[in-house]
Amino acid sequence: MKRTFVVVGLGTFGIHTAHALHLGGADVLAIDTDEQVVAQAGPMVTRAVCADATNEEVMTTIGAFDADCAVVAIRKRFDTTVLVTHMFKRAGMKQIVVQVDSDSEKSAIEAVGATQSVFVERDMAERASSRLLLPDLADQIALGANVAVIEMPVTLELAGKSLMEIDLRRKFGVTVIALKKPGEGGPEVIDISPAADAPLTIGTILVTLGESENLTRFRDKFR
Repeated sequence: MKRTFVVVGLGTFGIHTAHALHLGGADVLAIDTDEQVVAQAGPMVTRAVCADATNEEVMTTIGAFDADCAVVAIRKRFDTTVLVTHMFKRAGMKQIVVQVDSDSEKSAIEAVGATQSVFVERDMAERASSRLLLPDLADQIALGANVAVIEMPVTLELAGKSLMEIDLRRKFGVTVIALKKPGEGGPEVIDISPAADAPLTIGTILVTLGESENLTRFRDKFR
């Protein structure tokens, strides 16, 4: 069965979130008070409605409380954000994701029922700074202000040695959580339980978890 989402507020974050959820196969109800924005969003979601999200009767009528998850992206009107979030909480919504602009808003919105907050500018800044600090890593996923999962190719210095020998956890405070290896004429193979005593080979990618500072030291040592 498809998951169902209601997205309130169709600014940049709201509309992109709604569209991405819809592209991912979910049923998405998008709500905003701007008729022009709603008209633009129509083809990008399952259903777009021009409505006042603070009106509980209207929200009930359009089925907003029937969704599995609510995304509140009103942003610049925090008083309205609080009202709508509390309304979803009162209606029994299990998952409520809210866009915020500060740590104080995050604390306040979680106090009235949000299960998750999204601080877009800060999150993007953390990702951007991580990429600037670790520019030559193949890929990375920021998990927080100071933690990331990165992919780094096996270098000549590492080739032929085992994970046990290089002992990255003790020397650098990072952990190899998987290995990516070229497939034989097909897609790459991902080994999520790599043998500690098997020699590493050129062409293998180390998927590594750690704090950004430790990942930088690891990179600088073996690049």
